[in-house]
Amino acid sequence: MLAEEIKFVLQQYDFSQRTVLEVGCGSGRLASQIAEVSKVEYLGIDFSESAIGICNNKNLGERFKFRCLNLFDLDDSQSWDYVVALGVLEHTVDPLATLKKLKSLLNDSGKIILAVPHFLNPRGVIWMTLATLLRVPMSLSDRHFIHPWDMNSWCEEIAMKCHQITTVDREWAFGDRLLRDFRKRIPNALGDAGYINDISAEDFFDYLQNLVNYVSTGDGLGPMLEGATALYELTFQM
Repeated sequence: MLAEEIKFVLQQYDFSQRTVLEVGCGSGRLASQIAEVSKVEYLGIDFSESAIGICNNKNLGERFKFRCLNLFDLDDSQSWDYVVALGVLEHTVDPLATLKKLKSLLNDSGKIILAVPHFLNPRGVIWMTLATLLRVPMSLSDRHFIHPWDMNSWCEEIAMKCHQITTVDREWAFGDRLLRDFRKRIPNALGDAGYINDISAEDFFDYLQNLVNYVSTGDGLGPMLEGATALYELTFQM
């Protein structure tokens, strides 16, 4: 199943006759899709040798090259029309330094295309509450919570404009994938923070299940998620 951010990038951008650098190309999902619709010069880099091996076995043609390489070891003598990094920035040690390096790889009219986790939603509010009040660390391999104001600040510092185009992966923010992920992620994060995780956590998951069910009906969207006070009108049943 193709990731939503890849679907959107393919719909939004025309890579035909362009040069494309993908940082953190993984197993080549985006490259495979580009190869079907566009004639490009493409380089994908990733620090995982096994991932690059999978990419090379795809035999996408001579215009598609893959290298096992750290971004900061990449020679910036070649410039690119598009530099793509989907699900990468949040894993880096220094996002600002990473953005500076990505900028150095662009030609004068080039564009950086990024996808990062978004936290202005129930998923984000829960994580930021844990992180800011209880100092629960980011779990798994993510290093940073990246907000729109962070992106604006970093881009101002490196003299670039930041445009938030859209958000995707609603199921991660509001749906069943949020529930499944948090049942694994929250206990791990609480354990890392030294909190005892016992049956009381089920109260939290019950609340989250009800929230997801409510939002999923459609009634919970729009004004019901915008204001801090709810107004109700009650009438007799007919």
